[in-house]
Amino acid sequence: GNLAPILFLLHQYEEATKHAEQAVNIAIDTFGNDHPKSVMFANLFQQRSEGQRLILSIK
Repeated sequence: GNLAPILFLLHQYEEATKHAEQAVNIAIDTFGNDHPKSVMFANLFQQRSEGQRLILSIK
């Protein structure tokens, strides 16, 4: 499974980002760029990355 969501919840952003990137790359390698699963993982990664930047800017 993808550990990124759990690591984000635990505020382990750097490690979560690594896992999220890995999930995106695996989805793209497996399904291709335009497949709904690849797009879903890419969108989730982008949303979490933006959220992480906001959280870090507040601290």
